[in-house]
Amino acid sequence: SERSVLLVQKRQEEPQKQYILKVLHHPSLIQKTLFIQSAQTTKRLSALTALMPNILHIHEEVPAILMQANGQRSLASILENNGPISPLYTLQVGIYIAQALHVMHENHFLHGNIKLTNVFFEERQGVGIPILYDIGQRLYAENSQELTYSQLAFVAPETGFNLQHANIQTDIYAFGMLLNTMILGHFPFNGKNAPMMYQDILAHKDAPSLRDLAPGVDPDFVRIIDWCTAFN
Repeated sequence: SERSVLLVQKRQEEPQKQYILKVLHHPSLIQKTLFIQSAQTTKRLSALTALMPNILHIHEEVPAILMQANGQRSLASILENNGPISPLYTLQVGIYIAQALHVMHENHFLHGNIKLTNVFFEERQGVGIPILYDIGQRLYAENSQELTYSQLAFVAPETGFNLQHANIQTDIYAFGMLLNTMILGHFPFNGKNAPMMYQDILAHKDAPSLRDLAPGVDPDFVRIIDWCTAFN
């Protein structure tokens, strides 16, 4: 099903507020249920930490959700426009995301779909912090052919590229791959399209290490990322 995101900016004298209206078009019953459950989960988690999307209203019939998102920029657009991110800033972002994942996992929730386009930087009390979107909105992919180029690198190979097998460990893998990609400015695997990247992933025993791809990164930080992205 096609899902569209409409960013609506409500202009006032002060302060300027931005809202996202996210609508799921022509969903199946399973997709609609998952969408609503994800929104309800996010709203519950937002009461535990400020590192969650700010959901204002859930409309179950459409279905749609209304969120407030001030000064929002996606991690994907930042990398596309600015290139690689420094290891120090990557570490700072990683700490925020790790804290958000810890809250999810401690409360028995999975993200299941961590990738560049699901991380947004938002202004919270004057500070830009990373927020994970689409919590629990696991893709309906059961093999590599159903995954796009931008999704494939973040799926732990031990799942057999079936996202219905997602668990805490596969969230951790995607988290490590996110940090790896931020520092490099691109995916660590070769391939100009999804089938080519898939073949390169199969040719590795573990994800390519920053130890070889970016030798100047602190070795302790590299070991953490390598631990996250190990193929097991």
